[in-house]
Amino acid sequence: MESLQAYGGNMKQSDTENISLGEFPQQILLGVTGTNGAGKGVFVTYLKERYGASHYSVRNYLVQSLKEKGLPTDRPSMRALANSIRNNEHGAYIIEALCKQAQQDPGIVVVESIRNPMEIDFLKQWNAKSKLVAIDAPQELRYQRAIERSSSTDAIDFETFQAQEASEWKNDDPKAQQVGVCMQRADVTLMNAAGIREFQHEIDAWLYSTYQLNPIQP
Repeated sequence: MESLQAYGGNMKQSDTENISLGEFPQQILLGVTGTNGAGKGVFVTYLKERYGASHYSVRNYLVQSLKEKGLPTDRPSMRALANSIRNNEHGAYIIEALCKQAQQDPGIVVVESIRNPMEIDFLKQWNAKSKLVAIDAPQELRYQRAIERSSSTDAIDFETFQAQEASEWKNDDPKAQQVGVCMQRADVTLMNAAGIREFQHEIDAWLYSTYQLNPIQP
């Protein structure tokens, strides 16, 4: 099998011996990246409800790990933990763990969210037919959405929101978050700047044009 040193770390054989790199013809694997508050959660929820998708979340993985350590679950803590895992393990460690969990799932599998180019490289090696979907919207609109959802990671002012986004957008450390690069490498960018129905129509149109899929009728 291929070495995972390309993803930024040396892995023990016991960590990799059960990995099967290659195509999963029964599975549509979608990695999701995007700006904060753009609507990644809306995208995931719609695919779960109308396309029967399975969902695997980096955010949930990090939040659970932080809770187990008794640490805050705010965005800086999640970013620090994710970067620490990439440095201590390898650049796509969390994505690998989620892909292993999803390996037997049929249909659409969504892995959310991708924030480092090494994670994109891993997805493409794990499933050659995988796609990276970027979700975006204007910054001020995204901030308003983030405030409205009122999670522990969103209770900040606009200047802090901008600063956090800038710190995640580009980084000289190859294992740190680089959302800007991930957005540029996306196979498709879906804009969520209007109403939810318009966004859902855009999702439907892309899934049909790419996979000839129609939503399940309620």
